Amino acid sequence: MSSSPDPFGYGNDRGSGSTPPPPQSAGTPPVSNLSVAGPPTIYLIVSGALALIGLIIGAALGGSGPLAVVGWVLAGPIAIGVLSAFTLLDTNRRARPIYAEPTWVKPAYWAVIIIAAVGIIICALRIADWIGRL
Repeated sequence: MSSSPDPFGYGNDRGSGSTPPPPQSAGTPPVSNLSVAGPPTIYLIVSGALALIGLIIGAALGGSGPLAVVGWVLAGPIAIGVLSAFTLLDTNRRARPIYAEPTWVKPAYWAVIIIAAVGIIICALRIADWIGRL
């Protein structure tokens, strides 16, 4: 009667074949490939800066129509587009095994949305006033 091979690949019962790997020593910590993921804050900062620049251009410098259009584009499509890239990347990072979000990210996210909305509204009103005077 022959013995069946070891299901773990270490040879058969009689000691022939390869030997099992040595156990890990107690002094060395286990190697881990896990890393802590966080939100892509650079996208949030860039989006906030663009929204703020658009708001400043629309509110302070928006005396002319073309400047108001530039402010609207910065605070609107560009800032919101960068914020959507932040949201997409943040959602992907949240799916990782370890995710740590700083406490300031959620309020900053909403602040960027509010700044962008105010910039869009002010610039749109300036544009409407400019178009109405043509």
